[in-house]
Amino acid sequence: AKARLDATNDCQLNLLAAFRLVFWHWMQPSAYALLLYAWSDDPYFRSSGSSFQIVMALAVLIREVMYFLCTSLALVQCPAFLLVDVPATWRSGARGEAFASVMMPEKFLGWYLQGAVPSQATSRRFNSYCGTVLVLDGCSFLALWAGLAGWTARPPLPIMVCYTITALSLLAIPSWAFAIIVARAAGFLPDSGAGRRSSDALDVPLGR
Repeated sequence: AKARLDATNDCQLNLLAAFRLVFWHWMQPSAYALLLYAWSDDPYFRSSGSSFQIVMALAVLIREVMYFLCTSLALVQCPAFLLVDVPATWRSGARGEAFASVMMPEKFLGWYLQGAVPSQATSRRFNSYCGTVLVLDGCSFLALWAGLAGWTARPPLPIMVCYTITALSLLAIPSWAFAIIVARAAGFLPDSGAGRRSSDALDVPLGR
């Protein structure tokens, strides 16, 4: 982000930030809320045994609202998150940071809001936020699994797509951990450099 601030004019920065905010961070929660409202009268939500799916759908809606609010908070406190250069972050050695910003941005934002040296209170808030989001991610996985397995009515296709995206965010954590273990066992990855930068100035949120 710092390199982009040094090398790019304000107009380009504003366009990049606006594009990422709308089409990367806000599109997912907005699309899910609109799709859920549009399909609320569908027989799927009114069939026998649909109570489970309704509860799961509302749980995922809460998850998306939390993501939207976290993005709004980050926009006020440290808007530089919109300028993160993922390839440069990966090359710097912060592979976990780069991976999280793409595959689970809602958790990345919670982590980013902690700052470079998080306090105990900030860490507790982050753990509570991420723990809640993970539980709600699990609700999307359960809703998708129940529909595909025939335990309940199958969700409409647009809702299933949203559930799949959210479930992938849940599965990203064990998948990344497994990939690190395999890469280190094969000698492709050193013992360090898989997570967050420890000394690079880019690690400090520029909004603080």
